[in-house]
Amino acid sequence: MSIKSYIKKLKGKQDIFELTSKEELILEKNLVWIFADRRSGTTWLGMELLSHNTKFIDEPLIGLHLGRFENLKKGFFQTLEEQKDRNDYFFCEKYKVVWKYFLRKLILNRIHAQFNDLEHKIVIKEPTGSVAADVMASCLPESKVIVIFRDGRDIIDSKLDAFSTGGWGSKRGFVGPAKNKLVWLESRAKEWVAIIRILNRTYKNHPEKNRRLIKYEDLLKNTFTIVKDLYHFIQIEINEKELHKIIDKFSFDKIPEEKKGSGKFRRFAKPGLWKQNFSDEEKKLLESIMGEALKELGY
Repeated sequence: MSIKSYIKKLKGKQDIFELTSKEELILEKNLVWIFADRRSGTTWLGMELLSHNTKFIDEPLIGLHLGRFENLKKGFFQTLEEQKDRNDYFFCEKYKVVWKYFLRKLILNRIHAQFNDLEHKIVIKEPTGSVAADVMASCLPESKVIVIFRDGRDIIDSKLDAFSTGGWGSKRGFVGPAKNKLVWLESRAKEWVAIIRILNRTYKNHPEKNRRLIKYEDLLKNTFTIVKDLYHFIQIEINEKELHKIIDKFSFDKIPEEKKGSGKFRRFAKPGLWKQNFSDEEKKLLESIMGEALKELGY
């Protein structure tokens, strides 16, 4: 039975609609992916600053399922990387052309099922799923990709605050350091290096016209200039008055005091806090693992 016959059979039982090739391309060009490690300002940028005349998806997590990490002695690696040469592995290199073709169709048709919209740009915040940013971007070369980098030491410091007892992440079930903080920091540092490797690969391999790379620290300092450029990049017109209004509305200063600070999802929006929050021993450990990657990113 063909896929069209199967879909026809299911109609009446489920709301199923398959995009044509032309519609898939239109939708693909309307997608704007935001890839980064967690705690890099993706909510601020994707849900708030880029909210003018766009639709929004908050962490579909398709990348998390595709990019499952293996914690090996040599560091963190995607299962996709480790298993690619094994013929029985579903996403092996040998059958890449086949699974990438249908993965693209899955992503596009799933998104269309949610919005039924081929006109608006759809901003997709996917930090947790950025462990497979390279795979998703390669399946959707006509989509827009925004990669955000942030000093990994601040990211780990933010995760430590969130995942420790009483933090917002801890309340959601995330696991912070138990008895040995150094072991936890070592694992998070190796994970960050792995994610940076994937984000770098994603950016370098994506078509130049469809990619942007920004730093969280620069976004804080030059919000108007960077966001104005991003609206131009995703091909949405916005006048300067409206953009100023959006930036002011979602500025950190406008967040009520009781909703920001240590242990809260909105913490401090202040780069460099890791310097006062980590001991000399902890800083040395992080530098030994992250130093080279930090230097390559200009930190």
